[in-house]
Amino acid sequence: MQLSPKPQKKFTANAHGTEQISFSEQIAHPQLWSAETPNLYTLVMSLYNQQGELLEVIRDEIGFRHIEIINKQLTINGKPIVIRGVDRHETSPTRGHVVDKASMEQDIKLMKQFNINAVRSSHYPNHPYWYDLTDKYGLYVIDEANIESHPLAIDEKTQLGNEMSWLPAHLERTQRMFERDKNHPSIIIWSLGNEAGHGEVFANTYQWLKDNDDLRVVQYEPAELEHYTDIFAPMYPSIEKLVNYASNNPDRPAIMIEYAHAMGNSVGNLQDYWDAIEKYEVLQGGFIWDWVDQSLEYRNEFGETYFAYGKDFHPALPTDGNFLNNGLMNPNRNPHPHAFEVKKVYQPVKFTVHNLLKGQITVQNKFLFTDLKKYDLRWKIEADGETVKQGHSAMPSVQPSKTAILNFDIQGLPAYSDKEYFVTLSMHARAQEPLLPLGHEIAFEQFKLPVSQLQSTAKRTNKPLKPSYAHQTDTLIAKAAGTQLSFDKRTGWLQQLTFNNKAMLTQPLKPNFWRAPTDNDLGNNLQVRAAMWQSATDRLKLTALQAKSSGVTARYQSPDFVGSLVLNYQITAQGFVEVDYLLNLDDNQALPDIPRIGMQLSTFGEYKNMSWFGRGPHESYADRKTSARISVFNTPVSEQHHYYIRPQENSNRTEVRWMALQNAQGEGLLAVGDKVLNASAWPYLQADIDFNSGDASASASGLVPVTTKHAIDVPVRDLVTLNIDHKQMGVGGDTSWGRLVHKQYRIAAESQQYRFALAPLSGDKNAAVLAREIKASYGE
Repeated sequence: MQLSPKPQKKFTANAHGTEQISFSEQIAHPQLWSAETPNLYTLVMSLYNQQGELLEVIRDEIGFRHIEIINKQLTINGKPIVIRGVDRHETSPTRGHVVDKASMEQDIKLMKQFNINAVRSSHYPNHPYWYDLTDKYGLYVIDEANIESHPLAIDEKTQLGNEMSWLPAHLERTQRMFERDKNHPSIIIWSLGNEAGHGEVFANTYQWLKDNDDLRVVQYEPAELEHYTDIFAPMYPSIEKLVNYASNNPDRPAIMIEYAHAMGNSVGNLQDYWDAIEKYEVLQGGFIWDWVDQSLEYRNEFGETYFAYGKDFHPALPTDGNFLNNGLMNPNRNPHPHAFEVKKVYQPVKFTVHNLLKGQITVQNKFLFTDLKKYDLRWKIEADGETVKQGHSAMPSVQPSKTAILNFDIQGLPAYSDKEYFVTLSMHARAQEPLLPLGHEIAFEQFKLPVSQLQSTAKRTNKPLKPSYAHQTDTLIAKAAGTQLSFDKRTGWLQQLTFNNKAMLTQPLKPNFWRAPTDNDLGNNLQVRAAMWQSATDRLKLTALQAKSSGVTARYQSPDFVGSLVLNYQITAQGFVEVDYLLNLDDNQALPDIPRIGMQLSTFGEYKNMSWFGRGPHESYADRKTSARISVFNTPVSEQHHYYIRPQENSNRTEVRWMALQNAQGEGLLAVGDKVLNASAWPYLQADIDFNSGDASASASGLVPVTTKHAIDVPVRDLVTLNIDHKQMGVGGDTSWGRLVHKQYRIAAESQQYRFALAPLSGDKNAAVLAREIKASYGE
């Protein structure tokens, strides 16, 4: 867009001198800039000599927008914005801190596609081209002065905030940032620096910015609620702290400068943060730490690439190890699974139930300047993961911050079924937009439809059979209906499961109380405070292995807790194996929370094709699952597990009804829960990714242990490990240096019970059909 009119000014400048000139013009009704509508005007300044010859041309893109705090809310063009942001370092896996234009373009493309609308230039002014991109494509920006004196800043005796001899250095960096970047419309907030202390030095730099730019706001986290920050900008506040702030007559907006520390398998309870943010107007979002892992790409002696960290750079220098890998993306900008949770929680529309019996959903437009009519609506109804009805249409006109009712065709939906019915609605880009491809999904939501589950009235034909038993020196063998169970008499473990003369196990079916610690787990010392659960399986003592008419029962006690574990195995008329798990823990024991309640086996590597009915397609956990929709998914085991830079727990699926492992001929193993399960499969052993005492050294900061393992160190074995879990605790992410998983997502050390079945699959038997048959037999 072009500005008009075209003013001219004549001036004379002495040789080697300078002359400052200014223009002032009124632009009637400009199209305003925002992150949603990044309208820019092209400003061209041409320099001519007295003869009218063109000497120089300068071109710039400028935008018009109004920033103001109104009623304790930060507003853009009169509208209170919500910051759905990330912190971003300039980093490249091959060039370190030197980032090229292609990398910056990739970053902003991904940010827009993952519903991110704001970015903080942590902790220094970024490459100028980055701000050209945020102007052009629309991101709200905090430009941060290159000022940090951490760890001096954490000690009142050494912090520089009141050392006025340091004012010139602080002020010069603040001024340089301002003068270079002041004409970028995307920069809406100046930051005085990061973790650099508090006091008069910053009161002075704040005042200089306000004196020279009264059109933007200024923030500084260490100032807290002092006069030299316009925004309360806490780092890693708890939800309770945010709610307390919002509930006690605050005098300024709250925007978290850093939160949801995305180190390793992380970003749990993000939706819980946003439930609070959306409840209180003064809470206006925040910036997730951070955008991308900062490891460098190295090669080992075999020429294989891996992401280096910590002691890889220098074995003798102080380091915080893996603490540089806190990103939503890996160094090559491939999304970690938690990035999809961010996209879901940050989505700019909200779907809620209006009347499912009539096929009506309420949609709320969270945009401030965009009508939803420019997008398309898609919906589909699935029965046990199979699409039975679908449709699409243009989204109705929904003005910013307003709601409307969406309708989908529910006719023909049964009142009763042995299948589960879900409807999924999604909003898509109708036309290709800058950085968004045609058809890109912007938002979705899924709802369970009101179809009652059929209750079986027929007699159970798949009832347990009385096995025949054979006793060998160290083995108890139970046989029935073509199925054979082989138990180790010393441990009680089911060491082999044979269906129709085909052995299925390479490792016994065992209880599992442990998970390979995530980075957040190591940060809160799980490996020490809950260490008993890591070895709990091996320390169980078999007290009885009973061959009964109804099946086999193995009873255990432990030197680590007062109580018992009872495992019951039954073979049904169809040759399925039902496993009942009962953990009895006496009350009044000082036991740590349990990371996992489940059982684990390993099968042959040929069963490398995985399918499941549950949440997917990416991994999910108790506190991070809103982005994973319920359906049937199929993928090779080798592609569904996730390689974190430091090996750790990964690939869990929540609310799993059944999970199957099959070979190329469709033969394999099916696991079906009587209730929903957590389940996962890996092409390696849990020991390959576990953390053991002695695997780490102390870090420079003392925040986290320094580890040395890499994803490339995890062997791909000719087996598949299958986890069939009742529960696994959440991943957390408030911080990675102490904060625990939220209580509602932990597993208290108390009695637990669940049940599942193992069944053989053949090429002519559909896993979903067989799972329904098994499910119908439960409870009879």
